[in-house]
Amino acid sequence: MGSAIAHHTALIAATVEGRIKESLRPVDLTVAQSWARSINAYRLDPGRTSEPRILSQGSLRPYRDRVEPLLHLARSSLLALHRQVRDAGYVVLMTDAGGITVDYLGDPDRDGELRRAGLYLGSLWSEPEEGTCGVGTCIVEKKTVTIHKAEHFRAPNITLTCTAAPVLAPDGELLAVIDVSSLSSPDDKRAQTLVRHFVSRAALLIENSNFCRSFPDHLLIKISNDKELAEILPDGLLAIDTHGRVVAANRWATSTLRVQAGGNLEQTLGLDLEQVLRRHHEASGHAFEIPALCGDLQLHATIRSPRLVQAVIRPKAGAAVSTSCRNTPPEHPDLAALAGSDREMQSNVHLARRIMDRDIPLLLLGETGTGKEAFARAFHLESTRRAGPFVALNCAAIPGSLIESELFGYKDGAFTGARSKGMRGKILQASGGTLFLDEIGDMPLGLQTRLLRVLAEREVLPLGGEAPVPVDVQVVSATLRNPLELVAEGRFREDLYYRLAGATIKLPAVRGRTDRRDLILSLFADECGRRGENPSLHPHALAVLAAYEWPGNIREMQSIIRLALAIRDGGTVLPQHLPPHVSAGTARSHPAAPAEALSGPSSVQPPPGLGPIQRAEHQTVVEVLRRNRWEVTGSARELGICRATLYRKMKRLNIIPPNAQP
Repeated sequence: MGSAIAHHTALIAATVEGRIKESLRPVDLTVAQSWARSINAYRLDPGRTSEPRILSQGSLRPYRDRVEPLLHLARSSLLALHRQVRDAGYVVLMTDAGGITVDYLGDPDRDGELRRAGLYLGSLWSEPEEGTCGVGTCIVEKKTVTIHKAEHFRAPNITLTCTAAPVLAPDGELLAVIDVSSLSSPDDKRAQTLVRHFVSRAALLIENSNFCRSFPDHLLIKISNDKELAEILPDGLLAIDTHGRVVAANRWATSTLRVQAGGNLEQTLGLDLEQVLRRHHEASGHAFEIPALCGDLQLHATIRSPRLVQAVIRPKAGAAVSTSCRNTPPEHPDLAALAGSDREMQSNVHLARRIMDRDIPLLLLGETGTGKEAFARAFHLESTRRAGPFVALNCAAIPGSLIESELFGYKDGAFTGARSKGMRGKILQASGGTLFLDEIGDMPLGLQTRLLRVLAEREVLPLGGEAPVPVDVQVVSATLRNPLELVAEGRFREDLYYRLAGATIKLPAVRGRTDRRDLILSLFADECGRRGENPSLHPHALAVLAAYEWPGNIREMQSIIRLALAIRDGGTVLPQHLPPHVSAGTARSHPAAPAEALSGPSSVQPPPGLGPIQRAEHQTVVEVLRRNRWEVTGSARELGICRATLYRKMKRLNIIPPNAQP
């Protein structure tokens, strides 16, 4: 090893000092320049043999907190990337702009080896820290790089191969780096070509997702060479303001279409804002062709309307609503997907992420069917315990005589009928991961005492056992009951309640969610994806579903959507495919409004001088007010804004309620 280090050190010195002719230089210019920085700017020693530095969990937490929104935005892309490369022995790292590893997906069986190599959560991979390396050099170059084996600056890293790609903000600022690394790989650097493609694609998906999230109140134009991919995997992204100016453009649009922020949309696409909206409307929500002002590109586009006017950009009257069904829906939705655009759910997710990985028990409250287990599972999958087990136990579904053995396990021969080899209980099965206790309010009082001891002492004693076994679990519990009422009635231990309710989150009923329509479409798309089908949902059927009160919440919604898909006659789900009680519920929930409230006087017509997006906003506000019989509180709730904001919009858009007309 000593001779290898000496040879590596001598090679770097000769290259940096120019003692090797450029034509014979063993590395490309990017690596040679990084070697020079490592020596001249950072004063690093290539022969230093210490392991890469790794921050403690406490020291790492502030860095993770700073990039928390991006971390969760990137999670699904990182998981997909890891699935692509893990069987070949690669790990996936995500670092912040300073090279600190804030997320990591690897092989739990090789944790020790990977940690020593610095391929681990909390590791530092900037150039000033490690010299030439995948992450550090990517940070400097702001482009995808592969640093292969002896191209690394420090001798301990010359067995690694690392490919890193940048994630840039809309203004070009570096946000993060996505890196795929392996402890061993073929000597030929060309073997990393496919990995390089995977990493670049994952970083671009994260970058584009962040771009879309950054402009919720702007019209977003998605552009692609492929008509079928324009909506789900666009190449170009443009954020447009109400005057048709380009507020921002992603990297592809900037480099390929030569788009510049502040430019005019017509100069960019050959279409003004009115024409773009018209083409989108005529295409019934599908991709439409746009002219390319740069070469012979055949481009197609779709649009995402601003948050408030989303309901206006819709298919033609009577046409079915496209669900943009995924071919393979996610097995378990993440927290962001569960939150949707409902403010209460978004607040719940924010709280969950703040307490994540801080050893705080979580108590979920909510009616039956509101998705408590789905929330608990998403909480687990976004935590650092995601590689560990997620174990669920329904305390109401197991007979009282069996729940103790299910929860704590037992040794062989502990009781008549026990398994000959005993059984590990749910608590031990969940060690290293998350234990989800559903319907905790139905747990017998005697078991509550034992569970309290487990939570306090972090050890469990199986039935018939003599020595307690240490356990490490994140506890998430749930109930549809009011736990404080159970405590007052003497049916639930007060001390256990305070142990379980380190943080409490109440999941809203579907009837109280402001994003009910979006939730229906999302579940419809998921169910289509599971069936491998691509039907559509008729607008009248969607209206019926959106107006129904959903006493069974999300679980009932999934069942009714599944039923409607099963009994439909053709490619569209119609109102007659819905159960009669759903339609009846609609009639009860939304009595007919007076004719004046439904039609509205001429004073709610858009005033002259409004741009196309402002006219769309005007139409949306009027539609919602009419639907709510001009009641401001309910209208504001449906729009997802406060009453004061709605009043300001009504004043700005010259919307006067019928009863306020002179």
